[in-house]
Amino acid sequence: MKQRDIDRLVRKNGFVPLRQKKHKVWKHETGRRLITSTSPSDINAYKHIKRNIMSIVGKERYVSL
Repeated sequence: MKQRDIDRLVRKNGFVPLRQKKHKVWKHETGRRLITSTSPSDINAYKHIKRNIMSIVGKERYVSL
């Protein structure tokens, strides 16, 4: 999965970017933050990001690609 796919997934779930250096920091409309790697290395990174989004947003409100 490419970085732009991860960005699209995060944005679809209501996050907006705050800042970026070695990590991207995203803020949800509820105020909670999500931190992702700037360059995810493998499929496990995507799985962890997906799991973190689900824990913030909730399984019922989660929007997949």
